[in-house]
Amino acid sequence: MTNEGVSTLTDLFAELDKDPDFRTEYNRQKPYYDILLEVIKRRKELNITQRELADKTGTHQSSISRIESGEHDIRLSTLIEIAEALEASVEIRLVPTYYVDDEEYMKLLDFSADNISVQKHITMPILSEEIARI
Repeated sequence: MTNEGVSTLTDLFAELDKDPDFRTEYNRQKPYYDILLEVIKRRKELNITQRELADKTGTHQSSISRIESGEHDIRLSTLIEIAEALEASVEIRLVPTYYVDDEEYMKLLDFSADNISVQKHITMPILSEEIARI
């Protein structure tokens, strides 16, 4: 990597992303970073401290701090407990790593990821109406 032409973080990322090893490691770390940002964001929305969140989950404030700082590889069961304490739910999905040029397929992916949140309160008639709109 050269430093010439790298003037913004976007430029730097574009340059680094050319390296397959960087891309692989970035793709491995991104889900952890994304989830810790969601935890912090939701905790702040509810205006609660790390200690209060720890009390709600039956853990220590230092554990919440390690999770929020990315120092701790969070277990799914712990994430679910934290989500419940934050009055939220956990959604996990696998996203293909290849690029698709099929516009209809991309609409379907967008529909399934963003427009349908399959929760207890959604009934099949509502779901059928959403599908019919595609």
